Amino acid sequence: MKKDEPVYSEYRLLAKREDGSMVIRTFRGRELAGTLFDVPDKQYAVGIAFPVGDEAGWGRDAWFVIQAASGKLVVYTTPGGDEPGTIRVFPDWETLRDQVPPQIYEKAATKAGILAGPPKIPVEPLSEAE
Repeated sequence: MKKDEPVYSEYRLLAKREDGSMVIRTFRGRELAGTLFDVPDKQYAVGIAFPVGDEAGWGRDAWFVIQAASGKLVVYTTPGGDEPGTIRVFPDWETLRDQVPPQIYEKAATKAGILAGPPKIPVEPLSEAE
């Protein structure tokens, strides 16, 4: 693997089918906003994300953005706990922009390198302390 090559993980997201039954949707990707993790006694991922206030009309769900290995962008929103979430797939960043809250877009796009992040501070050894 090359130095700047993304590391992909397997994601297992709990969702509902159109008929109301539960399903676990799987794919490979990398997290850009929010943190999903496997829980030993569950078959699917649960996560930690900043809920978005509903004052802007986005609802109070937790938002996750994952870039699939294919390059497509997966948005997973969930009310939390063991409730199934909603999965939406977008082909590119331009299409995604108006479909997620601005702070979620900014976080994901910055992590992906689409937007410039804060300047990197150089790291140097404190040779005087050696």
